[in-house]
Amino acid sequence: VQGSRLSVLYPGVERVRVNSIHHQGIKDLSPEFEAEAYSVTDGIVEAIRRKDPCKSYIAALQWHPEFHKPGADTIDDGAVLEDFLAAVAAASNTK
Repeated sequence: VQGSRLSVLYPGVERVRVNSIHHQGIKDLSPEFEAEAYSVTDGIVEAIRRKDPCKSYIAALQWHPEFHKPGADTIDDGAVLEDFLAAVAAASNTK
């Protein structure tokens, strides 16, 4: 989704293949969150994030970044993992 944090992490990327292996999906998204990615084939929400960046970091993916294999035709999830680790480091520095 244009303007989302995912679009910042992956500039210029509009469509990717992910390893979504679930039989479940988000039916009703809380107004506290925004969808950041959708499946092209069925419209299922693939990624969400808490809207208010001043509150704690919450992001969720419907796919599994930990299952990415180098050289695979799925998105390299390194940017997502680095973003999460940066948020953890920033939060630990405020305590």
